[in-house]
Amino acid sequence: MRIKCFAKVNIALNILNKRNDGYYNIESIMQTVNLFDVLEIELAKKLSVNSNNCDLPNDNRNLAYKAAEKFFDKKIEKNKVKIFIKKNIPIGAGLGGGSSDAAGVLKALNQLFLYPFNFQEICSIASSLGSDVAYFLFGSTALITGKGDMITRLEKFNFFHCLIVKPNFSIKTSWCYKNFKLNLINKNEMANIPIILKNIKKINQANEKKTLDDHNENEPQLFETKIDFYIKEIFNNSKNVFEKLLLKKYPILSEYKKFLKQQGALFSLVTGSGSCVYGLFDDLKLCKNAFIKFKEMKVKAWICETI
Repeated sequence: MRIKCFAKVNIALNILNKRNDGYYNIESIMQTVNLFDVLEIELAKKLSVNSNNCDLPNDNRNLAYKAAEKFFDKKIEKNKVKIFIKKNIPIGAGLGGGSSDAAGVLKALNQLFLYPFNFQEICSIASSLGSDVAYFLFGSTALITGKGDMITRLEKFNFFHCLIVKPNFSIKTSWCYKNFKLNLINKNEMANIPIILKNIKKINQANEKKTLDDHNENEPQLFETKIDFYIKEIFNNSKNVFEKLLLKKYPILSEYKKFLKQQGALFSLVTGSGSCVYGLFDDLKLCKNAFIKFKEMKVKAWICETI
């Protein structure tokens, strides 16, 4: 069995407070993009995980391995599989690659063994593995709350070409949380989630209305004006609270953000806990030109679509 495991970017990320269980309550809008790992899973005599990336652990330090362990721990019949991960999503990049692989393992094993668990049970296993894992069972555009285990599906926000760039270093999520100081974050450094959600909804409503009003020759210009306003409202209120820490520690990330905007990106943000920065473009040509320029600077970059 083969399955694709997609990366994500954070349109917005707030850290609210620390919980008694050691996790943080968060508020985030996540969006999948079509950069993906590929899992190959087949029956075997013992559980094993291997990869084309030598930096990926092949034991229970790997979330995909942990996901398979937890699945079989809860399953009555104790089967085993071997898993090969063709790694395309960079590690330590804020793109959720490890979490996506873990979610992919849970979905694939449930299908392979003819659905011994219902969706809620799979979500419960996913939530026990890490804060992002449950989201990847849903994908697309979603609001993430709680410790990352409460997912609310949103109307789609898949209107953009996405350019992801990665410096020559990775960042551990644990380092971010250890060094993050919530008391130093001002209100204007946090995303305004309600305004973002309201304008995502308005974009979808406008798209629906446009379909109904296609016969009106005056509608296209008015439609574009409305959409541009809604998009600006979203991006003006989208923040990642980790940026204050990350941009101070790694100034190159600020340079990438600035360069993306100079090349025509409507919006640019560090995703998750870094180290990747992404830009959203409404013009594919501008996105491709920016990609070429980053490549000329020997910076790793990927052109993706929001999905």
